[in-house]
Amino acid sequence: MSTAAAIYIGAYTIQMLIARVEGDSEPEIINEFTAYTRIGENLDKSNLLTADGMALAEKAFKEMHEAAQYHKVEKYCIVASGSLRNAVNRASLFVLCNNEFGSFPQLLSNKDEARLHFAGTVTKDFAALPIIVAYIGHYGVRIACGTMNGIDVVSEIPVGPGILNKKFQMDSSAFGFFGTRKIMAYLKEEFQNFSAEYRDWKKKAGFAPELFLVGPFPTSYVSLALEMPVTDKDNIPSMPFPKRDLVAISRKIVAMAPEKRQQLPYLDQNMAKSIAACALIQRAIVDTCGMDEFRVSPNGLCMGVLKLLPTLLF
Repeated sequence: MSTAAAIYIGAYTIQMLIARVEGDSEPEIINEFTAYTRIGENLDKSNLLTADGMALAEKAFKEMHEAAQYHKVEKYCIVASGSLRNAVNRASLFVLCNNEFGSFPQLLSNKDEARLHFAGTVTKDFAALPIIVAYIGHYGVRIACGTMNGIDVVSEIPVGPGILNKKFQMDSSAFGFFGTRKIMAYLKEEFQNFSAEYRDWKKKAGFAPELFLVGPFPTSYVSLALEMPVTDKDNIPSMPFPKRDLVAISRKIVAMAPEKRQQLPYLDQNMAKSIAACALIQRAIVDTCGMDEFRVSPNGLCMGVLKLLPTLLF
């Protein structure tokens, strides 16, 4: 048994998962870390990673490396989101990572991300069922559908909180019934291609699928739904969340003035600007999949990297 760390550099966060790994066994989690850098917050405007984000990333790399050394990590696997691909100063970020860990990140495609999130989410508890895993990133949604035996559908939808905030000013405006309806109509159109693939897959699946939402944004929803802070993965219940509660909470958040969202109890302040957009994206995913309930997975891409560590080519 060895100790390994998976590090994921995203447009909004940097995440690290440390675990003991051995063969095909489920990784045994030792510790986990998330740093909010918002490094890619302005990519849609300038194609530049922010200077503040670079400084926060450098600090996060140092702190994560210290934690990994404390846990005697023997192997690192570092990956970066495909959303950073068009950043003209991406190399500067990767050099910071190499300076700290002695390794450059592997830049993932969006579909690679979807596959790794799927691998990290699916467990033996759901081995016999078709599964949908949807990751909500800052600039897009990655979805994979399949079973433990393999993935059948991989899709990327270019809508994330960063996109909705730019198009509809959701981070600086409140919306009533008609405004929300307009945004939901836009999301429905964006999900159309996936919707067609999904319907075909669902017909062939034979059983009703389980839907899992993954990432910091759905985790923030858990805090609001349970009215308690989610401090680690153990706080995320395995039970499903009903769609009706998601609809009610999303309506409430979207109708709030932006400054009121900043004051929502139990919500991580790093998520305040994006929570309204995220709530509607979650609704669009649940609607597209025709679900009355969904689950929020405590694991995702980093767990997927650790599970597939022996077979990864990077």
